[in-house]
Amino acid sequence: MYRVSPFTYLISAILSVALANSPVRCSPLELLHFDPIPGATCASYLESYINFAGGYVTNPDAVSDCSFCPVDNTNTVLKQLRIEYNDRWQNFGIMWFYVIFNICAAIFLYWLVRVPKKIKKLPPSVLEPSPPEPTQHKPEMSGETDTEDTEAFQLALAKMRILVDEGKFVDSIRSKVSKSTAERSDCEM
Repeated sequence: MYRVSPFTYLISAILSVALANSPVRCSPLELLHFDPIPGATCASYLESYINFAGGYVTNPDAVSDCSFCPVDNTNTVLKQLRIEYNDRWQNFGIMWFYVIFNICAAIFLYWLVRVPKKIKKLPPSVLEPSPPEPTQHKPEMSGETDTEDTEAFQLALAKMRILVDEGKFVDSIRSKVSKSTAERSDCEM
C-alpha cells in the first residue's frame, strides 16, 4: 500500500527538496562513545564502517573514547526512507497524476449516476388507450389471471414511467396548504 498512496509521493517530493544534500552535525547527546581496538585510532577503526554506512568521527586521531556520529549527510537519512533527490520531479508528477485521475473519476461517476440518460420512449400506439371491449362476465377459476386487467395495468405503468422520466409526473402533483389550518390537501394528478 506504500506505493499506492499519493501521500508517499507528496512527502517524498517535499522531503527530497527540503532536506537533501545538507550536512548533519550531531549534538553531544547524539554522539556514540566507545573505545577502538588496542593500537588503532578512531579513524582507522571506523574507516570501513564509515565507507559502508556513512557517519563521521569527531576525534579521528584519538586512541580511546571515540565520538562517532552515525549520520554525516541528510542523504543518508533520506536513503533509509527510500527517498532519492533525483526522483523529486517524478514524485511530483505522480502526485499530480493522482489528483487529475481522481478529479476525472469523480466527474465520470457523477455523470454515470446523476445525469439523466435518454430513455427509449414507447411508440404512441402503446400510449393511446385502446377502445374498451365489451365485458363479459367470466367465472373466475383459481390459478388464472385476468389478462385484460393485466394489460391495462401494464399500459398505466408504461404511461407513469414515461411521465416520471420526462419530469411531468412530479410537476403534475400539487399540494395546497390552507392558510388557516396549515393542513395539506389531497394531491391532484
